[in-house]
Amino acid sequence: ATNTTQVLDVDIANYGFTLNRLFVGQKGTGGGILYEGGYVCTWSDVLIYGACKTVSGTGLIVRTLTTQNGGGNLTFINVNTVSFDKGWELGHNTYGSGAIITTINCIGCQATTHKTYGVLVGSGAKNVNWLGSYIEACQDGANAGIGMVIKNRAQLTSLKGSWFSNNDISLSLGVSDADNNVAGIDRATVEDCIFANILVTGIQVWGSLYSYGKEILRNKFYKSASAPGTTIGIDIQDVVQRGLRVEGNEMDATLTTTISNPARIDLYTRFDTTYGLSAQKRGNFVSFASLDATPSVANGSLFKTANAGATKITMLDDGVTGQEVLILFNDAFTTVDFTGTNLKGNGGADFVASAGDTMSAVFDGTNWYCAVSNNT
Repeated sequence: ATNTTQVLDVDIANYGFTLNRLFVGQKGTGGGILYEGGYVCTWSDVLIYGACKTVSGTGLIVRTLTTQNGGGNLTFINVNTVSFDKGWELGHNTYGSGAIITTINCIGCQATTHKTYGVLVGSGAKNVNWLGSYIEACQDGANAGIGMVIKNRAQLTSLKGSWFSNNDISLSLGVSDADNNVAGIDRATVEDCIFANILVTGIQVWGSLYSYGKEILRNKFYKSASAPGTTIGIDIQDVVQRGLRVEGNEMDATLTTTISNPARIDLYTRFDTTYGLSAQKRGNFVSFASLDATPSVANGSLFKTANAGATKITMLDDGVTGQEVLILFNDAFTTVDFTGTNLKGNGGADFVASAGDTMSAVFDGTNWYCAVSNNT
């Protein structure tokens, strides 16, 4: 068909409705299939083809009706979109545009040759499972085409055993508006996937005060031989991350950067009455800047000093209520000021540290309560 809307519009086709061995072709500027209000249905062997990624709209939109209370429990097997600006849109793109659609299983599916994105898991989607599926050649000509976007507020998204290849950015966990007190992703797991022929970035990770439960586990990353510039395996965009776990991934040595801002990963969450969640880092030590009297603890929980001259620490900046830190004094030039500051400990007497001494501290939102240990 040639039109400016969709070739096929399916509304409230429920309980056993199937599409099987179907070809849908869009020759104009419209989309492929709009599927709204579905319950308990299975599609298989469906090919949705656009005129060109710079011409046709969205290949497949699956969502609730705006007046509907909910929908879902849908299974797509070998359903493919090709040559649209946008491939798949699962759930309402904008939060509040309609009811949440729950449980969409995509098995052996594909999105290929799209411009803006291959798959969008919208803010109105819960429990999307992208399993053993493929996203390829999502490029916009400006190095910003995205294979899959998981929007802020999307819930319980799982990517497993899938393949991403020749995309500018293969996967975006969240979007860039999340720092402004916007709810972020609610649990997303990316495991046992291959991020092949990376042109710019394998996985881009955005944070928020409320985003938590993001796991990137046992994936493989390698760059494209035709990458236009620098490449990153996992790009941790925001300082504030909640519950981000990165573990067991294999990185190709030819990537320009394997993981950006690694001090922001391997995070766990702790309940906090102000923000609901508080993040801390475990794993590698983060070094304070030399001669910094108020070093930041935003990027972790394990720190060490590296002062090249006499430095009196008067405050630990950027703490979050409930945060616990451990500081290893790694020089002989550091004093902790416990006299009239928001650092409380050592009986109110300043602590002159030697290399090898430690200090643990917990933050109540105003003061750091510290316990020092003389280990020398």
